[in-house]
Amino acid sequence: MTTLTIILLLALLAALAWALWLWRRQYRIVESVPPPSELFSPLFRAAQTGFTQNYALVMVLGLMLAVAAFFAKDIATAVRAIIATVF
Repeated sequence: MTTLTIILLLALLAALAWALWLWRRQYRIVESVPPPSELFSPLFRAAQTGFTQNYALVMVLGLMLAVAAFFAKDIATAVRAIIATVF
């Protein structure tokens, strides 16, 4: 047996084991907690007012969140430096 044959057999066994695991789990998923889309749908429904200003505000807030997440380390360093200077 070549190395490629062994790797393909292992991949096939892994795929079969994964399919079996999913098959056994499908009955538990039906009775479980509702997915996040159902949990957050009242919030999303309230946010969708139809006004362009609200959609623009959400886009700006999302952009601010993305920039803050990208520069989180730099922001934390600057805040620590300011606190150390003041106190």
